[in-house]
Amino acid sequence: MSTGEALCSQSLDYNSARQEQKPSVKKVGRNDAKSQSPEIRDRSISGRVTLRSDSNPTLSKNKLLNLILSELSKATDECVLEYQAVDIGTAHGVAEELDRIAENAPFRLGYDSLLQNLRVVIMPTKIHDSHVPWFENSLAQMLVSGFLTMGEMVILERYPGTTVETFGPPYQASQKEPDYCVIPVGSRLPTLVFDSGWSESRPQLYHDRDLWLRDGQGFVQVILIVKWTKIADKRVKGDIEVFDLDAAGNIRLLQQEIIFPASTPTVSASQQITITRRQLFGPNLPAGQNPDQVTHLSLNDLRVIAARNMGNYGYTPA
Repeated sequence: MSTGEALCSQSLDYNSARQEQKPSVKKVGRNDAKSQSPEIRDRSISGRVTLRSDSNPTLSKNKLLNLILSELSKATDECVLEYQAVDIGTAHGVAEELDRIAENAPFRLGYDSLLQNLRVVIMPTKIHDSHVPWFENSLAQMLVSGFLTMGEMVILERYPGTTVETFGPPYQASQKEPDYCVIPVGSRLPTLVFDSGWSESRPQLYHDRDLWLRDGQGFVQVILIVKWTKIADKRVKGDIEVFDLDAAGNIRLLQQEIIFPASTPTVSASQQITITRRQLFGPNLPAGQNPDQVTHLSLNDLRVIAARNMGNYGYTPA
């Protein structure tokens, strides 16, 4: 079964959870929303499992850990686990235990302390991560073109899936593992963040966008959201959105481009994502540099990488 087709496993290991409490668990369709049991598993979005606890918001660390480990052990394709109403202590305890006992497992964990939402992306695919080689190649082009010096290139450290937990209020207890980010030497937070969605929904990606930008404490300059959407006949659409904060602190859409379906060759060749020095370096911009100097990332280069990765999983661009 190809990536994106499979959901997470149909059953979870509730054995240890039953020792603490015995909830009623069932799958619920859209028409059952008003008669949900205390805990339901929502699969209305392909690849996502949501555990809601409307009548009993307290979910123990052991229970959540058991649920996640069970899915990790059985997963064969990318999917998203989302648990709601998870208190800060429980979320941090789960994260610590997963780091200890499942360090090498393929997952990325995020916790929004304002929404009390814990999300785990299991087995991120090459489709999901197509932006990583694209941006790395773009940085090399910045170096060759003279936009960056070697010294500046060294300052711009890049990390995929590294835990970040130095947010400001009201997200100060949040933890995020960005799909990719730039953290200049000396910075506590990234300046540029990529958030990619293959099994994640656009609203989920926008929640993360809000966290990064609104509580980036002046460090996070820009977030690029890449969204891949499976449609009929194993074809995939894709788009990229670029956001920052305006002077009043409101989230602003700077740019939106369609990746797939590609436009005419002439239009496709001209599509670029604009990045400034300020967005790369943030408060750590080297002295004497123009913060508004721009460089451009070719969207066609991303198309080539993404199309190749889709082919590896039996998909084709829309």
